[in-house]
Amino acid sequence: MRAFNSTIKVKKKICSGCRTEQFIFSHGLCQQCAKIKSAKKSDDRDLEEDEESVAILKKDADILFSRVVRLRAAEPVTGMCYCYICNSPVHYTDAQAMHFIKRADSAIRLHPKNVRVGDKKCNEYMDGNLELYAKKLEAEEPRLSEWLYAEGKQVYKFTRDELKRMIADWTREIIHLKKVKQLK
Repeated sequence: MRAFNSTIKVKKKICSGCRTEQFIFSHGLCQQCAKIKSAKKSDDRDLEEDEESVAILKKDADILFSRVVRLRAAEPVTGMCYCYICNSPVHYTDAQAMHFIKRADSAIRLHPKNVRVGDKKCNEYMDGNLELYAKKLEAEEPRLSEWLYAEGKQVYKFTRDELKRMIADWTREIIHLKKVKQLK
């Protein structure tokens, strides 16, 4: 048999999918098996998209953790908190979560001892003012900055389940803190 307008003879061969003698359509499969394989591949892609990636979960966890840190430091009713470095007042919605050890893939990325409330000036423009930050940490708890440096060198990869649990916990805590402190 020849294909339409072709000089090439098409022969029946054994389909690698259904193991029957058929005209091969694509990649060693008959037309029906090729359609089935394509549909399965499409379904697999849909499942992968449904699973939230660790990167997306990590980003969500960062946002919620920052909000928890700022809400913990906020005063009831007014929502004001004070920069850890310069002690200037800032509303919790404008405050930032200042990391002593930068986030990267650190084991202490989401550790409360590594993060304090700060204003934009100290956190961004002065790059965290790490010298004064370290002094204040040492006054608060001796050898804390050394411990943070050591722990910060440990590479840690959060699992999907860990991140989902943290997200759920922090979401509940945010709701609770807003209710208790009468904040919006």
